[in-house]
Amino acid sequence: MTTPSHIVLDTPAQINALRAHTLRIGLESEIKHNMRLTGKAPSCYSIIKRELGFKGNKVRVYAQYILWMGEKGLLDITPRDRANLMAWAVK
Repeated sequence: MTTPSHIVLDTPAQINALRAHTLRIGLESEIKHNMRLTGKAPSCYSIIKRELGFKGNKVRVYAQYILWMGEKGLLDITPRDRANLMAWAVK
């Protein structure tokens, strides 16, 4: 049995989910390594803030974004993780 070498995203929901995860990974890179996905386009941090209206620094926006992804069903968040993220999001 061979594994497929490609993935087809053919619904808007699938495309938006991939974009949301890409923005999450990009924001993590900006926080941990001070590295952006691209030099010419806006940062993931600024895209997330602009599109979702989040306020705060990168860590707070990251916490708010993870909670938002959990609400949308894009990530599974345990109650303990949710409590920790809520504390970071409102600091």
